[in-house]
Amino acid sequence: MSAVTLCGRTRIVLIRLSPTILQTPSRHVQYHTGKTTISPPRGRSRQIRIGNIDIVPWTTAGIESCVVVSLSIGQSKKLHMAFDMGYACQQSVKCNHVFISHGHMDHCSAIHQHASKRSLIGRPSAKYYLGSELVTPMKTIRENLNKISEFPFQADLTVAKPKDFIKLPGPYHVVPFKTIHRVPSMGFLVYKTNTHIKEEFSTCSNTVLKQLELRGEQVYYQTVTPELAYTGDTTFEVFSQPPIADLLKVKVLITECTYISTTKNVNEALTRERGHIHLHEIIRNPHIFADIEAVMLLHFSERYTAENIQDTIHTLCPVELKQKLYSACVYKEETCIVSY
Repeated sequence: MSAVTLCGRTRIVLIRLSPTILQTPSRHVQYHTGKTTISPPRGRSRQIRIGNIDIVPWTTAGIESCVVVSLSIGQSKKLHMAFDMGYACQQSVKCNHVFISHGHMDHCSAIHQHASKRSLIGRPSAKYYLGSELVTPMKTIRENLNKISEFPFQADLTVAKPKDFIKLPGPYHVVPFKTIHRVPSMGFLVYKTNTHIKEEFSTCSNTVLKQLELRGEQVYYQTVTPELAYTGDTTFEVFSQPPIADLLKVKVLITECTYISTTKNVNEALTRERGHIHLHEIIRNPHIFADIEAVMLLHFSERYTAENIQDTIHTLCPVELKQKLYSACVYKEETCIVSY
């Protein structure tokens, strides 16, 4: 594996040993590992591309969480969505669809800030998908904020429930699923519908295909694939007893990992009691993630430095898990992303 760090006056040093925290102060450089591209930051956040999925993670447990995901919808167009809105980072403002996992402030307190930012630059109201228990309180907050705001804004608050079918632009849709936390919570699974030409028509021109369709031939067939899942805050049972089978078949899984070590104040039992995941639970169960192409861990406790997280994961994780693993944390007001 190769990793890159920047030293001194934008001098690039290549390292081929242990993973290195990826810093990107220059706006004109892209950093490559064996499987990803980390692009220059806009503001304090960084974007990572895993396969054809762009991700901007900004999360710290108990402080603020917002994960921006961008997917291709053809002809150079992108679908931008955000998962949780505890901080309306610059990249999130372009998101027309925002999915809220639960009502803790570090995951939803910036909904109205996000709506206001979009209003100020003339963008239409985004859709905010959230549990029914949050809609009335959020509407009340919006009404009160509009009373004191010089620039009133709108926020389209839409109830989402586990197993709903939420159609998005292009070939994508989202299905919420139940998670296990201290308050009502849910994660979100993004599906992509792909259209294929049947093998017997694969050599036909577009003109012939249109003629066949006009004659009533079934020229195409469709497949639906689970592309990405975001869990929000949850206990490990969401994986050991998955509420939706496709959760363990996605290309990219984005999940929390609040605690990475065991001390007298933090152990696995306390982690579960608080509704979170401990790194040791993930390490003991690499087989659970066997069919997932990439796993991004985030939402780490603020008690850990970026170096703590990097070194602990690199030291403890088994090889079969490490080769598909990424971590993202906020350290010294910047996002640090590591590929292992």
